[in-house]
Amino acid sequence: MTVQRNKCRKGRMAVGVYERIKTPDHPFASKAGYVLEHRLVMEKKLGRYLRPNEIVHHINGDGLDNHPENLIVMSQRKHIRNHKTPTVKWGFLESKQWLKKQHLDLNKPPTLIAKELGCCHQAVRFALDRHGIRPIPKGKPRPPIKYPKLHNSEWLKAKSKIMSQKEIADLLGCNSALVCTYQKKHNIKKRFKHPSKIIFPELRDREWLWKRTQTMSQNDIAHLLGCERSLVSLAMRAFSIKSKFTNQHTKNKTVCKLLN
Repeated sequence: MTVQRNKCRKGRMAVGVYERIKTPDHPFASKAGYVLEHRLVMEKKLGRYLRPNEIVHHINGDGLDNHPENLIVMSQRKHIRNHKTPTVKWGFLESKQWLKKQHLDLNKPPTLIAKELGCCHQAVRFALDRHGIRPIPKGKPRPPIKYPKLHNSEWLKAKSKIMSQKEIADLLGCNSALVCTYQKKHNIKKRFKHPSKIIFPELRDREWLWKRTQTMSQNDIAHLLGCERSLVSLAMRAFSIKSKFTNQHTKNKTVCKLLN
């Protein structure tokens, strides 16, 4: 097929195998004011402007056949796959259930799945990673989960409110960086951190501190431990404990000011 390049006639220009029409008012027109004809036809069919990441594909492969029945909109990735490897069954890689059944239930490695689909094994591995399916090494069974409690989001969320990352790591026998990784994975934003100023072990015990706050004020707890009131307030804020004596303390201050 002979290719005509830059052949202009009455506001039309043929560049390669595609036709361009001069529409300077188009928001996605080139500097010379030209737009691809098949994009204009598809925009008229859809009733909107096409986004830059949307590609118009010719079904019969003829770039000059711009009838609406011959055009279809697809993503750039699907368009490249249709032109480079039209025989590959790419649709199966988009199905998470099919991949999970082939890889986990039937225990097929990525190389065997790729051979059935007619693609490379790297495309299968990328699809497994995209769907969150852990690949099984060839000839080896799936390794057991080493720290199953970290995979439990409810357990980790409850422990993160009353324990620091180091304490959870000591409880499970792992490092704190692994605990931090799973907290980010489960979107646990509220994490407990022991203030560095708290050196009294009683203030690190949430149950002990909560029982004292039900019957004692912050000043009484500080006098009992022999520390400052600010440390007691800091520990209560870290454990999200509200004192029953805060309102009464502020009322006494206001009464004293009125009397003076």
